[in-house]
Amino acid sequence: RIRAALLGATGALLVTGCGSGGDLGESDTAGTPADLRLPPGFSAQVVVEGTGESRVLYVRSDGDIVVSLAGLDDAPHILGLRDKDGDHVIDTVERFHHITTPESQRAPQVHIEYSGNHLYAVDNERLVRMRLPPGRLTPDGDIEVIATIPYQRSHRGRTLSIDDEGWVYVNIGAPSNVCQAVSRTKGSPGLDPCPQLEQHAGIWRGRSDVPDQSREDGELWAGGIRNAIAQTW
Repeated sequence: RIRAALLGATGALLVTGCGSGGDLGESDTAGTPADLRLPPGFSAQVVVEGTGESRVLYVRSDGDIVVSLAGLDDAPHILGLRDKDGDHVIDTVERFHHITTPESQRAPQVHIEYSGNHLYAVDNERLVRMRLPPGRLTPDGDIEVIATIPYQRSHRGRTLSIDDEGWVYVNIGAPSNVCQAVSRTKGSPGLDPCPQLEQHAGIWRGRSDVPDQSREDGELWAGGIRNAIAQTW
């Protein structure tokens, strides 16, 4: 049931439309950024600017938007966005989930998922959850660490999804491309068996409501995956 998906979010654009689809052509794009081409019947507008590099965007049922950020070494990595007056322009921006990156690591790429009034966030080394009930743009209470994750520099962007029974699925990408003896070196052979498969290059499953789990507490659900850039249940 987990499906790979090509997902992206600029954190700056909201696109709405109606009518039939078709080839890209002339359309009413008043106020549309110049680098967007939209099919007839669609329009776009900037809802918020200056968010920085975005990774994942989640629109809640109450209309609030949650955006995770990437490429920041010492800063809040999640934005809570709200349009108060219904004009599709963000009036309130709240920043939270401050991550300080050790000097030995690359800046994290934070992914998020919303389930059961909780916001789940996963970065280079840990999966956390925060209580974020409808009406709130920032967490209610302390952040809870659900699991720790082995760090590696190559594919450090984790992704996650949660099923209907409370299992959370976390991607841990491979620390290489093809498990070479000397990574990214021409002529270096691939290792067989590949020791990286023990802790990386797969999707691990664990409980979404049990704190302080390690990777060993989880179950390898799907292995041999170089890096799952996105997933959904």
